[in-house]
Amino acid sequence: MEKLIIRNAFSMKTLACVVIFFAASFGAQAQGDLRFEEETNVVSPQEVTIFRTAMMKEYFPGGLTAGPDGNMWFLAKKARKYTSATERNNGIVGKITPSGVVTEYSKGITESVIGMSPNSIVTGPDGNIWFLESNKIARSTPDGVITEFPCGVAGGRPLISIVAGTDGNLWFTWPDGIGKITTSGKVTGYHQGITPSSFIWAITPGPDGNMWFTETAVNSDRIGKITPDGVVTEYSEGITEGALSRAITAGSDGNLWFVEEGAGRIGKITVQGAVTEYKPSGVINSALWSIASGSDGNVWYSDAVRGIIGKIDLEGKVTEFAIKSATVLDVSGAKKNTKIQNFQTSKIVFSPDGSLWFTGTGDVSFGRLHMPLQEGM
Repeated sequence: MEKLIIRNAFSMKTLACVVIFFAASFGAQAQGDLRFEEETNVVSPQEVTIFRTAMMKEYFPGGLTAGPDGNMWFLAKKARKYTSATERNNGIVGKITPSGVVTEYSKGITESVIGMSPNSIVTGPDGNIWFLESNKIARSTPDGVITEFPCGVAGGRPLISIVAGTDGNLWFTWPDGIGKITTSGKVTGYHQGITPSSFIWAITPGPDGNMWFTETAVNSDRIGKITPDGVVTEYSEGITEGALSRAITAGSDGNLWFVEEGAGRIGKITVQGAVTEYKPSGVINSALWSIASGSDGNVWYSDAVRGIIGKIDLEGKVTEFAIKSATVLDVSGAKKNTKIQNFQTSKIVFSPDGSLWFTGTGDVSFGRLHMPLQEGM
């Protein structure tokens, strides 16, 4: 892999890229940079379990989070053809057990569209599940009792990401702003200091007590931070032109790590704002989409186009894993080894037992990687 430290002296030609909300877009790629061909590890069927559930016939999953009850919680949206505008946007919140049993909840969801970015659901500090609808923030108890809270601060713009903050509140984003909501439902919004039309995407708590976020609009090559009181600082130096930064997470090294869908790079930024970028091999046609910090000290990411799940250590060494076959558990409980085709990863998240769960498309709706994975395969 190639390590790149960019200091605004590197000129790049960026392909035009359209940011499509609620779907993994295919990132634009920079031209003229070196790429090293490296062998990608192939995950054995014993290391990955794919759950083919009955809901696959009607829904596709979006957001995913580890719940307080030992299950994984998700949002899902109808994937079949629709008969009316109202039906078109119906969605559910649900949970899947480690053995693949799915429970769906929809009673109490009144918004027509559920937020479908990979970061649109999270476990809150109160032990409930919080998720986004189009213009409301919703809370579900572990038993599926749903309460909605209106979100007037976004001005009707779609809500994108939500995360638990270090201050005991939930923080969320929409294209032009950032908000926080208390566990009792009080909402505060912030706009000042945010560059207009920057299309804020993901947000995460940083080790410095601030919230850090990504800006995803074309030519909005910035990472930002916001203090608990709403003071915003944006950083652009060192970020490749056309980065289209998506997900962001705090690493075990005290830095923030993020993926650049457009530039095909993984970035890290110190709490002082210094940026380093790393380029995994084989990213000519890729869409780095989700990122998570693992208990092994590494940072893990997903590539929505290549069907790759990779890890990068704190020195920038990249190891990638391809899922070509898996142990498949179907709705009847039967297990078999099956080839996986047309697989595109979306959200990745670690469960309390250290397994890496993911959502995807094609042959996969839910999957679980059993850690640690063998390398050199």
